[in-house]
Amino acid sequence: MAEENQNTPLAPPGIYQRSDEESATTTMKPGGSRHKKSNKCVVYFLAAVVVQSAFMLIFASIVFRVTKPDVKLRSVEIKDLQSGTPQSPSLNMTMLAEVTVQNKNFGRFEYYNSVVSVWFGNVTISDRSIDGGRVKSRKTNVIDVAVAVRADGQLLSESDRNISTDFSKELVQLSIGAELRGKVHVMKILKKSIRAQLMNCTMNLNLTSKAIQDLLCR
Repeated sequence: MAEENQNTPLAPPGIYQRSDEESATTTMKPGGSRHKKSNKCVVYFLAAVVVQSAFMLIFASIVFRVTKPDVKLRSVEIKDLQSGTPQSPSLNMTMLAEVTVQNKNFGRFEYYNSVVSVWFGNVTISDRSIDGGRVKSRKTNVIDVAVAVRADGQLLSESDRNISTDFSKELVQLSIGAELRGKVHVMKILKKSIRAQLMNCTMNLNLTSKAIQDLLCR
């Protein structure tokens, strides 16, 4: 019996070898998990960079986009009108014009001295200067302009319009317009020269009521 026990074979070494392989496989898993986490971090970082870049582009396209300020003629009032006759036409009056300057930019608009002109047909019958000024970001300023008109028959007759006809109808058609030039300043970074077209308006001066009617601006 003792000999039989001594001859019993030992367990095959392959069993321990499989155990080593399982142990090796187990030790490989934590490293693979860390690798996946590292890849996710890189993806999240790149996504954040893309989102931030897109936001900056949208912000820049809105804030740094410069547009022309809107300049409009709101109203015209006539003071101290003295007019001639169809045989001896003349105009002597003061036009009180109310002009608005709307700045839609995200920066102030500084405009230079300008000139408001009044025409009868193709003849300039009055010029009035406008002092330079400043309109804050996203704001609207109101400018009151007093234009003195002094036009005799000789000046009016130089126009391509028939002054006698206008005076006979007691409706004298006039035009008024100007142009503002200046710069838009955005966040002390951008300075852009810009030209804002002031109103190009036509109107009828009623010599009887001494008032403006049919005011039309383009």
